Amino acid sequence: MLVTAVQISAIKEINRQGFDVLQMFQPGSTEPIFFLVHKFQEAYFNTAASVEYNVLEGIEITGFMERNASFAHNAVDFINNLQRTVEDSPIQRVQFSKETVWYKWSFVTEGSNAPRR
Repeated sequence: MLVTAVQISAIKEINRQGFDVLQMFQPGSTEPIFFLVHKFQEAYFNTAASVEYNVLEGIEITGFMERNASFAHNAVDFINNLQRTVEDSPIQRVQFSKETVWYKWSFVTEGSNAPRR
């Protein structure tokens, strides 16, 4: 479950464009699957009502990341390719086990009180 420096640079550029990225690993796989997040609900438990799975609505961008991550340093081409992918791809709803390993990448919005160090 390794994320390369190239993928991290690409994720940061996608975040700068206002998108959150969800990275998940299917059980038994070390290859990540990437999504642009429109909505995300994490699994939870309580005595009244529990949700045993995570729910994601978004655009799957694994192929985009494989083809374009190394071009993140060229922001204009990278952003154009990202925009084309967003326009041409369907929004999918994915339900996956709470046992699935996932990471949600996003930027803290400007004007927040988050400390910078």
